[in-house]
Amino acid sequence: MTGAPSALGPWAFALGLYERPGVADRCLHLQDTHGADVLLVLHGFWRAVDGIAIDEAGAAAAVARVRPWREAAIRPLRAVRRSLKPGVAGIESERAAAFRERVKALELEAERIGLEALAEDSPGRPDDAATDARALAVANVSALLHADGVAVDAAVADALAGLARAAVT
Repeated sequence: MTGAPSALGPWAFALGLYERPGVADRCLHLQDTHGADVLLVLHGFWRAVDGIAIDEAGAAAAVARVRPWREAAIRPLRAVRRSLKPGVAGIESERAAAFRERVKALELEAERIGLEALAEDSPGRPDDAATDARALAVANVSALLHADGVAVDAAVADALAGLARAAVT
């Protein structure tokens, strides 16, 4: 993704990035297979496209900022939404689906709040040597995931590289 992410703001940037072909699937793969927090992934890309490198201390600060919100709001809402997907015995499917959509809207709002919180206290430094936004995005997200306790092994690195190819033009 090209442009001025800071001018867009983190939510508008994330929505635009997520709409690119292959990005949503790759983000969900990272989340569901490797335990990655998609907010951290999107935040790492947002900073990278702005030429901002997130170091170990900045990654730890970002994780400390978003983790309580993720655990209190985002993950519980996601669990409820996912549990409603197959329907609920004894509840009319249309009613359950409508309720699921309201939960989904709350989950998205919680994610927006989390991204904005990350942006408010966005650690990082301009990386004047970074001419490759893809490489910087992978480095940023790797630092963030590592700080969040995700093992950034070869499978995660490969998934991040694929995501960077789909996301950064």
